[in-house]
Amino acid sequence: MQRRKFNHLSLEERERILGFQMAEYSMRQMAKALGRDVGTISREFKRNAKYDFEYIPCRAHRIYCERSSEQRRKAPLKSPAILLYVREHLRPPFLWSPERISGRLKIDYPNWSITPETIYNYIYSKESKKDELWQYLPKQRKKRRKQTLGGKQRGERRQTKLSRIKNAVPITKRPRYVEKRKSGGHFETDNAEGNKQSKSSLSVTVERCSRKMFLSKLTDKRAQTKAEAVKDRLLCLPSEIRKTITADNGSENTKHEYITKETGIKVFFCTPYHSWEKGSVENAIGVIRRFVPKGSNIDEITEEEIEWVENWYNNLPMKCLMYKTPNEKMQELLGKKQIKSFN
Repeated sequence: MQRRKFNHLSLEERERILGFQMAEYSMRQMAKALGRDVGTISREFKRNAKYDFEYIPCRAHRIYCERSSEQRRKAPLKSPAILLYVREHLRPPFLWSPERISGRLKIDYPNWSITPETIYNYIYSKESKKDELWQYLPKQRKKRRKQTLGGKQRGERRQTKLSRIKNAVPITKRPRYVEKRKSGGHFETDNAEGNKQSKSSLSVTVERCSRKMFLSKLTDKRAQTKAEAVKDRLLCLPSEIRKTITADNGSENTKHEYITKETGIKVFFCTPYHSWEKGSVENAIGVIRRFVPKGSNIDEITEEEIEWVENWYNNLPMKCLMYKTPNEKMQELLGKKQIKSFN
């Protein structure tokens, strides 16, 4: 049996109800004349003529329209609980991207789900415009960028003169299994530079499997300073998880033999101008540029601020880790008995 479709009373029908009322029709007579159920007429008077108020068709229709609009209004982000989770993790101290929020939500609350696109639509919607949530996004764009399939090709990067590093071992001689990222102990390192006036720079070292990052401020740009920073940070790890380091051909890596001597870690060098061969550290630098933009003066950055950035990054859910954090993944690699020695 097909279910009969229900239609709400129209303004014209409400005006006719007023006419029937003035003619002293009963509710059953009104219902028969309109082809409606008597319950529909009864509810109409209960809603719009109670407390001895006069029944006015235009007022009754306005109340209906307002009530209908509220019922059809879509709750933002599915539920208040998900809305609270998204807004909390967009803001400090988390500052997670919509993709990280979407992925981590499934881990924290398996029965909940939301797509990154839905979060972006909410951030740029009219109702949340006053909150200016866009300022918590990595790129901090006021208006959403149009999605395109490609774009203009930028000019080629100007190549600088290669530094000649003595006894450098090319990446082609690095064990092939390192590329699979299935075992811990393999690192990538690079420097994040500031403006021309900065005497300091940041040493960024990332473990390839867990994406655990070690961030250190270098007081100068000498190779020995870089080597000391890498040595000091990696010596806190057990010897069985110190295996290889991949670096570029920058002059700051000329003391690679000192690192190998002090830590036992073998150093391999990328092919010139092949930055993707150490993609983990390149990506990490891109993420921390949110707090240390290009052109900033690194001399003015304190050790406490650097420690905060490192801690924030290492507690960031990552898609490549199935939305676990680098700290959580590193704990898996080290084993529960070795967590204290790592921290």
